[in-house]
Amino acid sequence: DARAFWSGLGGVAFAIIGVEAFNEYFDSRMGTDRVFDPEDHAPVSDAVLWLGVAAFAGALAVGGYLTLREGWPVLVIAVLGGAAAIFYEAPPIRWSYRGLGEMVIALSYGPAMVLGSLYLQTRRVSLGALWASLVPGFLIMALAVVNAIPDFHQDRLVGKRNLVVRLGRRRAVWLYVALASTGLNQPT
Repeated sequence: DARAFWSGLGGVAFAIIGVEAFNEYFDSRMGTDRVFDPEDHAPVSDAVLWLGVAAFAGALAVGGYLTLREGWPVLVIAVLGGAAAIFYEAPPIRWSYRGLGEMVIALSYGPAMVLGSLYLQTRRVSLGALWASLVPGFLIMALAVVNAIPDFHQDRLVGKRNLVVRLGRRRAVWLYVALASTGLNQPT
């Protein structure tokens, strides 16, 4: 179903733009990127926050359209995905500051996207698809972990208690290797 596919992809694109805008805005407000050299990065403009709000509004509009077209399960996925995306960095929850950011990313980019896409095309989900969705979920979680390793000291100093800060750099490297290896030797 091309209309469901392109609409769903558009909603995901809006959500990713929103996440990235919120991430930049709230990291700037917390000073995460300027811990060691405050002159290094200028504070991010409030326009970035409004870009994120507009992008999430676009994602919500797409979710509303797909809910009307495809049914209430789309609304459940959209609300859960929206909460994961918005509160990854935004107060009051800030998943990334609580050591849950990487798990939220894994669930969002793995099971939520795979099962949501499957539902849009078939109006059902399956246990096999859930198992398959864990591979991209673990791989994106690996990317989030390895991306946080160079920011270890900055994150620790501003209270961002992500997995790398909680585990330490050395153990985080081992976590990265374990997560990244889930994509190896998959049947084709």
